[in-house]
Amino acid sequence: MKKICIFDFDGTLFNTIEDVAECLNKTLKFYGLNTFTLEQYQQKVGGNLYEILENLIGEENSNPETLEKFKDTYLEIAQKHDYTKTHPYEGMHQLLEKLQDNDIKLAVNSNRIPQSINHYLKEYMDNIEFIDIQGHVLTNPSKPDPYGVNHILKTANLDVEEAIYIGDSSTDVLTAKNAGIDVVLVSWGYSKPEDLKNQYITAVADTPDELYEIIN
Repeated sequence: MKKICIFDFDGTLFNTIEDVAECLNKTLKFYGLNTFTLEQYQQKVGGNLYEILENLIGEENSNPETLEKFKDTYLEIAQKHDYTKTHPYEGMHQLLEKLQDNDIKLAVNSNRIPQSINHYLKEYMDNIEFIDIQGHVLTNPSKPDPYGVNHILKTANLDVEEAIYIGDSSTDVLTAKNAGIDVVLVSWGYSKPEDLKNQYITAVADTPDELYEIIN
């Protein structure tokens, strides 16, 4: 059995796509650009905020100054958003409780900003103890760089063989691969069909109960 589970946040622990899409569309509208549907966003999200924005406005229109301007506008809009549609995926809270009861350490590695991650975990999973939460901080490398995973393992005083990464996208697979740890993808997030066929994946879980069995 693994001694620590490192979870991605968006698309793995929490369903955030509707609120994220609304904030991104408001940002695009502010600058007079075309917006996208929820289904389109499920294919376009992934990576840190800069990478998402670049994907939306096009690499040909992207430069550091433009991306910084879009980022600031998005964060201002996101700060005022009510986020009524963001919630944990069904069964994930119970899964974390079972893992915690089995003395498996828990951590989060995400490209979402830490303040936002902490807000949702406190609101919905206040009884779960995460030994480390690594979000996107501008001074640190973001996923798929293994910086966050390495920091978590150092905090936990565990080796890569004792860890498993749980995510939903190609970014998560590459993060785990770069860190040298096993990875399980969940099918309920924002994964593309080709992501679930990646040869590096240990397994694919279709439900939290199935994920629990894989971890064990």
